[in-house]
Amino acid sequence: GGRSVSEVLDVYTQAGRGLVAAHRAELVHGDVKPHNIFVSDDQDVRVGDFGLARLQVSAPPEQGSVSLESSTSYTGVAVGTPAYMAPEQHDGEPATERSDQFSFCVALYEALHGNRPFAGRSPAQIASAMAAGELAEPTRAVKLPKHTRLALARGLSIEPEKRFDSMAELLAALEPKPTRWLGALGVGAIVALTALVAVLGVTRSEPTLCALDPDRLGDAWNDEQTRAVTAA
Repeated sequence: GGRSVSEVLDVYTQAGRGLVAAHRAELVHGDVKPHNIFVSDDQDVRVGDFGLARLQVSAPPEQGSVSLESSTSYTGVAVGTPAYMAPEQHDGEPATERSDQFSFCVALYEALHGNRPFAGRSPAQIASAMAAGELAEPTRAVKLPKHTRLALARGLSIEPEKRFDSMAELLAALEPKPTRWLGALGVGAIVALTALVAVLGVTRSEPTLCALDPDRLGDAWNDEQTRAVTAA
């Protein structure tokens, strides 16, 4: 609470880079959630607790003892933290880079909106909400940039193949994009700079003075025009 959208995105972008590094090392985290994202005193962000990355599933606990926010194996095949697990993990499939991506987006959504995107008091209810695509109403009103909303929505896709191909692609989509007018401004700035260089190049040489009486130039060139050009 109390953090701006940009502050939240900065922390999660750093965490995402940690997951990119893990995936490049062919390691799937399998249990991405807020409690496994650590911020040091000097504001460095790290992803920790790879305890489930190589976990061999053993006998499951009793269904009634499942904690939605604790790492657990709750069916004998499904491994992870139910509140943050991807739909395929709820179905007992092994965690993949794309399921890490889904869990990351659940955690980021929660950090931004104050609650997780899929509500439920049990793993079954959460899985049901996911399957139905029922997003919970945000508890905190936050105005997100369009590209951020679109990136989150894709990362939370129920079908893994509809998510981004990699965490790196998700992070790139979360980055702010320059708008079209900024692109046009960039082209205009280049043209203006080229013209300025040309003008400066001309003024460095000795000018050839016009024999015409300067007063006859009238409004075409005067002190006001000079100031306007200088300001431009």
